[in-house]
Amino acid sequence: VITVDPFEQCDDEQVDGFTEFNLNDVTATFQSMLPANATVSYYETLDDAYAETNGLSATFTNTTIDQQTIYVRIESNSQCYAISTVDLIVLYIPILEPDVTADNPIYYCLNSYPETIRLFGGVLFDLPNNYYYLWSTGENTSFIDINEVRTYSVTVTDPNGCSNERSIVVVASEIPTIDEVLNISAKLSSPSTVS
Repeated sequence: VITVDPFEQCDDEQVDGFTEFNLNDVTATFQSMLPANATVSYYETLDDAYAETNGLSATFTNTTIDQQTIYVRIESNSQCYAISTVDLIVLYIPILEPDVTADNPIYYCLNSYPETIRLFGGVLFDLPNNYYYLWSTGENTSFIDINEVRTYSVTVTDPNGCSNERSIVVVASEIPTIDEVLNISAKLSSPSTVS
């Protein structure tokens, strides 16, 4: 009997409990337990594994949210060597605020240089200190203080190793300067009386 450990994969950008698994990567986790020249096939049901019908392709997207058990058929010398199961587990990625784009940027007033503004990693629905951060500046905190105009990015990683990325566009803004003051005055004639 071959026991296959659960196989975990991070969710994709649409955090919904479904993701694509590379079944060749699953095979690699137990390859050392197999006889030489053994072949491995995957199936959604036990009946399909016994009948060798409806085999799964090397890339498989789970059809049950968050976790799905599939069947592993191992053959050696053209005979069934073992049938086992593997649990495919979808790990959630950090959910972040949307990117800050050039269409709706954050403004940094150049006249206030060298004062800084604070940018946050943008973790939603959880505490920011539950994650690891890597900013495009090299900093590794949940926020950074900046005073330069450019695009910043942050990769936020959870303890399972699943990550998500966010970018923040910071553009220049200056305090308006008054270049010229026009003095417009009208001469008032002496008061008139109306009778």
